[in-house]
Amino acid sequence: MPIIARAHSEEEIDHLISHGANLVVMGEHEIAKAMIGDVGGVLSPTKSDGETPGEPVVVEISGSSS
Repeated sequence: MPIIARAHSEEEIDHLISHGANLVVMGEHEIAKAMIGDVGGVLSPTKSDGETPGEPVVVEISGSSS
């Protein structure tokens, strides 16, 4: 049976994984991922000069298990 847990710190992530958790979710990481994902919805699909903008930059968050 998979074990999914929620952590409040990087130390808790390590602790839960070391005790058998298969997936550990940390609220701050999930909020950051959602914010990065929403950047595309906030920005205009085209620049004022009519050209398509580049892809948004995605930053890997340390300790993330996705």
